[in-house]
Amino acid sequence: MFALLDNRPALSVHSLALSMRPRVALAAALTTWLLISAGMAKAGVKTDFALHRPSTAQFFFDYDGGISIVDRTLFYGAPNDVPLLADFDGDTISDLALYRNGIWFINLMNDGIVDKIVFLGDPFGPDIPVVGDFLGNGKAGIGVFRNGTWYLSRLADGVVDGILGFGTVGDKPVVADFDGDGKADCGVYRPTNGFWFISYGCTGTLSEAFALGGVAGDIPVAGDFGGQWRAGVGIYRNGLWFLSYNRNGVVDRIFGFGAAGDRPLVGSLNTAGAIFVKQGASGGNGSQAAPFETMAQALAAASPGTTIRIAAGNYPESLFVLAKQDLTFLGAGVDATHLVGSGDAFVAQRSSNITLRNVHVASPDGRGIIAQGSSITLDRVSTIGNRSYNVLGVGYLATNANILIQHSNIDQSQVANGLRLEGGVSATVQGSTIDENGTTPGITSISGRGIEMFNDSVLTMDTSSVSDNFFGGILLSGSSSLTVSQSQVSRNGHNGIAFDQNSSGNIFSNVIDGNGVRGSRGPTTGFNGIELQPTWAGSTMLIHENQISNSTTNGVFIDGGTATVANNFFYNNFVGLTVWQGGSVVVRGNTFELPLAQGNEEGIYMSGSFVSVTIGGPFFADRNTFKNYIDNPTLHCDTVGGLPATNAQAGWNVVQNSNLPNIGCNCIFP
Repeated sequence: MFALLDNRPALSVHSLALSMRPRVALAAALTTWLLISAGMAKAGVKTDFALHRPSTAQFFFDYDGGISIVDRTLFYGAPNDVPLLADFDGDTISDLALYRNGIWFINLMNDGIVDKIVFLGDPFGPDIPVVGDFLGNGKAGIGVFRNGTWYLSRLADGVVDGILGFGTVGDKPVVADFDGDGKADCGVYRPTNGFWFISYGCTGTLSEAFALGGVAGDIPVAGDFGGQWRAGVGIYRNGLWFLSYNRNGVVDRIFGFGAAGDRPLVGSLNTAGAIFVKQGASGGNGSQAAPFETMAQALAAASPGTTIRIAAGNYPESLFVLAKQDLTFLGAGVDATHLVGSGDAFVAQRSSNITLRNVHVASPDGRGIIAQGSSITLDRVSTIGNRSYNVLGVGYLATNANILIQHSNIDQSQVANGLRLEGGVSATVQGSTIDENGTTPGITSISGRGIEMFNDSVLTMDTSSVSDNFFGGILLSGSSSLTVSQSQVSRNGHNGIAFDQNSSGNIFSNVIDGNGVRGSRGPTTGFNGIELQPTWAGSTMLIHENQISNSTTNGVFIDGGTATVANNFFYNNFVGLTVWQGGSVVVRGNTFELPLAQGNEEGIYMSGSFVSVTIGGPFFADRNTFKNYIDNPTLHCDTVGGLPATNAQAGWNVVQNSNLPNIGCNCIFP
């Protein structure tokens, strides 16, 4: 038996009778320093702020994001109790807990009435309590920090199931989801110098360190202050809060709330405008204390502006949201709240401002999330496990759809695409993954692209990933438009990004690597990083400042349209750039490079009498650099039907350890 629990008989003088959930009335000395920062805000929903005033055992709640207005007060416990906040029952609302000499008193309704007592900690020792969702199941566990050693009870049952060493004597423990994976991480704050040390996953291994604070009396806090699904940090100093959203030592916000001697808390506290749903509930009215059993019941009762809070659990129902406005479906976590429908799991039709947040949505025999003529936001959503499309946006009765996807995983559709847009849909993808779609290939000939866009659809994507998809990364057709930046498009089966039928794009500052994994290296069986092959010549393309590497055929393939290829780094593609049959292309400021041991590749290949290519130019910034093209020409101009590519020209480029252009290329190349 774990030694921390051996002294339970000594606690009898502080016992509580709970038969009627009586109000707590405790009086005991507590000499240990207060851990306040252990309360972990529900990620993704900007944290609420609270204070505990020891002199009166009173709590003050601010639901408005720290604008120094008290929305609620509550008397609970005794002055020397250690208060904490965390969601112990997985209903998406943080619950108050009091720690006192090895006893935990947990209040699930935040009404000052004890619902649960747990024993963990040394009643006579220097233990500091901690709370957090260590398992990612939507429910907080508990623990104590003792002079650099952590003792965790991740099921909050008092049974220690995790011990780690991290920190030292005098450090103050801090728990929050610092890496954004939905699970609590362990950290310590060192008061002597203001340094913070974080261990992702509570492994005891140092993951990051930074500085903030260091003034005597500073109290560390951590929570999702910016709504980024990962914790920022802060310092509470005599009534002032100093918050650093990105943990970089830069203070992003300062505000006043509280006074000297108060104890800061953060969490998700506001139940106003909410309807609650809980698996296994029966006969409820949708309140926190008496939740509905199904989402359909909650939807029927919801008015515009409602947040439907879905507790941790599995919900085997398909939801059809028809002509609704301003609704949020909020779960306890992507590994905690599972909406598992049949056919189409979640459909919004002719609805506006519908938000899915912190949930997993999947249909094992159908499609996941569908927006039909609706505006919908997916914020921290997982769609892993759908049979068909993960997310589908379509117009409906002349009404276009609008989709915002952020901090989400639109991954692992079995036989179709991660995201499909058609009929004038506008979408934005930020900080998300659209990976590994087509996990059961061969059902159709085109199974498993990351993204498909048709018929005037528009997509803007940044800081995201479209990788490891079975058939290909991104396909545009029918006058669609794509802007993608600071993203990874890698290891897709065919092309990384393919443009067809008058579609256009602006591709910049991305890593486009290793595409064509289902082909072999060479011109007949491989595939391309970026392909522009319009049905007619109306496409325009700007490809700049990317790393384009390891494509099994071309880094960029252009067959028509107008393109500018500028300031990219092409590395180890079979051919860096091909302009085939048609197209007006400007190539400037790029580097084309091969490994020294690699042979039989070319820098730029051009073929056809309708090709117009300008390579380099008189200004230094226009010059292309070719490195290590030893066996084949850096530039290769071919003929089609006996006609040379007479429109190709090049000037003032740099050649390093490479062959000159082949004879008859009709290029100026000093």
